[in-house]
Amino acid sequence: MSNQFTHGYALLIGIGESAYQDWSLPVAVKDMQALKAILTDANLCAYPDDKGHVRLLRDAGATRNTILAGLDWLKTQAAAAPEATIVVYFSGHGWLDRSTGQYYLIPHDIAPFDIPGTALPALIFNNALRQILAQRLLVFIDSCHAAGMATAKDAPVLKLPSGFAQTALPKGLADDLKRGEGRAVFTSSREKEKSWVRPDGTMSIYTYHLIEALQGAGNQAGDKVVRVSNLMNCLGKAVPESARKLCYAEQTPFFDAATEDFPVAVLLGGKGLPGGGWAAVQHEAAATIRRVVQALGERSVAIGGDVQGSTIVTGDGNVVGDGSSARVVKTTAGGDVVHGDKVAGDKVGGDKITVGDISGSTGVAIGPGAQATVTQTTGASADEIARAFAAIVQAVNAMPEGTRKEDAREAVQKLEAEARRGEQAEGGRVRRWFAFLAEVSADAWEVAVNVLANPIAGIGTVFRKIAARAREERRRPSGS
Repeated sequence: MSNQFTHGYALLIGIGESAYQDWSLPVAVKDMQALKAILTDANLCAYPDDKGHVRLLRDAGATRNTILAGLDWLKTQAAAAPEATIVVYFSGHGWLDRSTGQYYLIPHDIAPFDIPGTALPALIFNNALRQILAQRLLVFIDSCHAAGMATAKDAPVLKLPSGFAQTALPKGLADDLKRGEGRAVFTSSREKEKSWVRPDGTMSIYTYHLIEALQGAGNQAGDKVVRVSNLMNCLGKAVPESARKLCYAEQTPFFDAATEDFPVAVLLGGKGLPGGGWAAVQHEAAATIRRVVQALGERSVAIGGDVQGSTIVTGDGNVVGDGSSARVVKTTAGGDVVHGDKVAGDKVGGDKITVGDISGSTGVAIGPGAQATVTQTTGASADEIARAFAAIVQAVNAMPEGTRKEDAREAVQKLEAEARRGEQAEGGRVRRWFAFLAEVSADAWEVAVNVLANPIAGIGTVFRKIAARAREERRRPSGS
């Protein structure tokens, strides 16, 4: 293909599963996979889709040694192709040792009580990057601060060894990374900010807008390539706006470059933006992102069978047709009901999927050969949920300075994300975050009790039950 970005090379790293399970970060792999899909799409960035140009390191395959080996591979590719454009992308935890000032990227094979000996020091990562003698090198670090990127168990506070703190890449280290000609460094947030995940859990806010930018969100009509400046234009505006709108939080990407404004990829397969600019392709780009999301790992592995032409997928936050959340709720052979996202180990064999009403009975599995009924989850709309949570957010915003306001905001964001799942909301998560909100802000918790226990608000049954029980326990005399 003449418009293929043949000199594009990328090493994409996503640390989703940690050897120490409590530190796992599933969304990191979704970020990495989504970026790979956009980079290698012949109609978009058009990087050659082969292991000679694009390599992925994820989960158990993303150890300290394999990351360094991946950077060594890029060194070899750059030596053979001096005109290469090289992208290095890291999505995962980044921690600072306060006692030494050393910053560490956390690989899969981390040992919780020997972080200096098992993590990847930023200095070593940087030294490996300096060995890559490419004319154009672009580094993305989407590392999280605190629990902004949801942990595997949605723990309100990620417990780290004494002396370590979760932070974005400090500015001083970013300065070191971009030393030399033809180098640009992008980080997802400032040092004291969090890197947030979209409420639907599909990917981080930063990576979502990076994917938009690679489709032309920061370009002008007639542009044929995506340049470093185009990424900066898009991310610098879109990420803070989304963080405030979706997560009630501040997140400001950081950019630093010692380079010309070089092309990162071809734009829309080399066709470029039409006369209408980004507005003319924005809807198509959003549809592309939805398709990518549906193809991501556990979230969207097709199990066979369609519902009115729409693929049923397995995993957390299943999607049917127009993007509405859906769940398997009834079988016709025995009346068992399945609530949640997994059906007989993420399979329904060759069972026939039909559309019907919600059954009132409960159960745990679909038997062999049974017919399953799928129905759209009902409940409050996204706007209704946002309005219901606005009062809780207002109570959090009214918290005095010096209190745990950011932690309270995070708890509310997690609760709202679960509320958007309707009747699929997981009671365990709701209880944990509800209890955590009570711990950090009694006033905001009281507002939440009143809002979420009110049937008129239309929030899911799980929320009403938990909030109502909390209200009853508050009224119950001590010792009862």
